[in-house]
Amino acid sequence: MATSEPQAIIILIDNSETSINGDFYPNRLDAQKIAAERLIQYFFRKSPKSQIGVGTLADGAFGIVASLTTCNNKLDRSITTIKSGGTVQLVHGIRCGFLALHHRDPELVTKRVIAFIGSQHDMIDEETSSQLATYANKEGVSVDIIAFGDDVNNLETLEKFTGKLGIKSHYVRAESNSLILSDLVLSSPIGPGEMNRQLSVNIEDDPDLELTLRLSLEENQNEEDEELQRVILESMKDNEEIDIDDIDDPEMKAAIQESLRDSQEPEQEDQKGSNTDEKKDDKK
Repeated sequence: MATSEPQAIIILIDNSETSINGDFYPNRLDAQKIAAERLIQYFFRKSPKSQIGVGTLADGAFGIVASLTTCNNKLDRSITTIKSGGTVQLVHGIRCGFLALHHRDPELVTKRVIAFIGSQHDMIDEETSSQLATYANKEGVSVDIIAFGDDVNNLETLEKFTGKLGIKSHYVRAESNSLILSDLVLSSPIGPGEMNRQLSVNIEDDPDLELTLRLSLEENQNEEDEELQRVILESMKDNEEIDIDDIDDPEMKAAIQESLRDSQEPEQEDQKGSNTDEKKDDKK
């Protein structure tokens, strides 16, 4: 990929309480995280001198979680810490993005905010939209809006907002049946566009996406798997007729067998100790 002019970019993530919904794989919040990570990789491949930051929109955990940086690892670590909760403050979030861009390298001329929005927001009328557009034009910042899912209000206002900006901006609409949000975003004008559309057919064709999805799923499922194993183990203790061979999932089966061994070891130690004590008593 040929290098291009470096940019200063703030990516805003909708981490509202509805971001736990599963209409986008694996859920709305993680779908945004994956899309953001892939966008970051794409922008750094285009220009390693670009500076990128990440922010959140929900008032439960609002603000810039990663200031402008050229370090991909720092951004990835910050993205993994984002939690859901609260309601979205889209207008305030975009304004914070403008302020964060003030701290860019002075040599970076192109300034950009990319906002994911998948829930009810506060850009509810033309007046609010026009005021924010005026501010964006004064700051010389383009604003891309990615509206995804069925819960977003005032879609027309969001689309018109991007059209009011002096610097070319993009409005991307993702319906709830767009399972892989990152594919749609990268195949839009925000990402590489049509040249990337062929990559959206099968996630196995994209090792970065496949790895990111797997790690994200493992992180989300660890706690669920541990709880499920605990429940199954309790059930097995209560019902001796349950056969572990009836469990189809080999990984779950191995994990339960390991847990059973761990739980039995203390009992065996206790039994050994009890037998030793009995032998001592017999000798007496």
